[in-house]
Amino acid sequence: LGLLLALFCFALRNNVRNRRMIFILLFLPILVFSAIRFGFGPDYFSYWDIWQSVRGTDVEGYTGVGSSVEPLFLKFLQLFPKYTWFIVFGSVFLILSYYTLFEKYVPIEYLWLAVLFLFFNCNCLLGNYVAMRTMLCSILFVAAFFFLNKNNLKGRIIYILIILLAGQIH
Repeated sequence: LGLLLALFCFALRNNVRNRRMIFILLFLPILVFSAIRFGFGPDYFSYWDIWQSVRGTDVEGYTGVGSSVEPLFLKFLQLFPKYTWFIVFGSVFLILSYYTLFEKYVPIEYLWLAVLFLFFNCNCLLGNYVAMRTMLCSILFVAAFFFLNKNNLKGRIIYILIILLAGQIH
């Protein structure tokens, strides 16, 4: 999929007029396949075990499966009545954060290269699919980047607050 999408972007790299449509067509299949994944990665079922063990419990002083998991993450995980909803939620927001970042900062001529990086750098999609806490922190880091990029005091303060929040999740 990564190679096909990179070739698609490479073939349309000079089509500045339809830039937004190209970005949408690029990220739509990534979003769909991300949201419907099942059992992907070694941590998928360990996070499922954690979700099972925190349902309806008080996570303060949690000593169950994955006892090193931060309480803020456990409270977030408890919001979802089904584990699949957690996967879909995380996937949608991860892909939307990448979409927003790429759409704003990657020129259409180099989108194919960004797609290769997205699929073939284990710290991008692969790492975020496997480690669910990392996925949530990645979403927060992209949001924090936009505030840091505003170059004003308010943006920097919000950036620091988001980074501190990410530290409480991971």
